[in-house]
Amino acid sequence: MSLWDKPDLHRLRNQVLDAGFKAGGIRGSVFRCQCPAHHGRGYNAQFKMQPTGKISYDCFSHGCDLKLLMDCMDLTSADFYPQDQNPYQPRQPQTVSDDKAFCVVAENDISQGKKLTDEQYRKYQKALLRSAGLAV
Repeated sequence: MSLWDKPDLHRLRNQVLDAGFKAGGIRGSVFRCQCPAHHGRGYNAQFKMQPTGKISYDCFSHGCDLKLLMDCMDLTSADFYPQDQNPYQPRQPQTVSDDKAFCVVAENDISQGKKLTDEQYRKYQKALLRSAGLAV
């Protein structure tokens, strides 16, 4: 699934079916199925598209959580959360080269007489320390 794709209830239902579990039809913004996490017998789990674009998952018989479901179905948080709401979305690591580039731009602005905002100045100070190996 691409980072630009939105969570898709139809795609999740097809993945449940492809994995060999029973799944009912989508009614409105919901479909019920066998819980793939504990291999339930009946339609004891539910996927629901929330108004925010997030897809929620509920296991009614064992209370299996989303993390367990993702692990057993080889799904990612991108299958359940829009990109801007994803609590599991990894942060981009800050690298020394990023810090050095930021410092060059800030120093160039300063040398041209441009004033940095307080936020830019704080970022500049942190970038200087990290690029010098003095802070994490």
